[in-house]
Amino acid sequence: MSAERAAPKVAGYDVEAVRRDFPILATTVHDKPLVYLDSAASAQKPRAVIQAERDLYEGYYSNVHRGVHQLSVQSTEAYEAARGKVRAFLGARETTRTSSPGRSCARRRGPRSGSPPSTTSARSRSRPSRSGWGPGRRWSPSPTSRTPWGRSIP
Repeated sequence: MSAERAAPKVAGYDVEAVRRDFPILATTVHDKPLVYLDSAASAQKPRAVIQAERDLYEGYYSNVHRGVHQLSVQSTEAYEAARGKVRAFLGARETTRTSSPGRSCARRRGPRSGSPPSTTSARSRSRPSRSGWGPGRRWSPSPTSRTPWGRSIP
């Protein structure tokens, strides 16, 4: 860092070492070291994260939990290893996620107007609903179709 004054020392916290971990913080703005406080949507990444992302994109990038081919298996293993490290760091217990947030939201609220019926409901499979659902019917969004989160489907 080529600043006129050194970063302050905080008990047990080496600010200069942290700045060295983030390549962008070596940048100067108006002849002063960059101080980046806007992390709401675009947090800066340390070298370890940049290198891990580079390794992923250059070596084994693929969908996680979706395939049985080698790249997908490697991506899934790396993803689960990262989750394990974060879980250990936070002291959290291991959990098993059985449903996505959208599915549980839809189950709580029920189907919206124009939405296809649940495929797990025996009632919806046994007879068509008033909207015309039944064997051989295809769903097409109506002008009032909405996602489980309330957004209109164009």
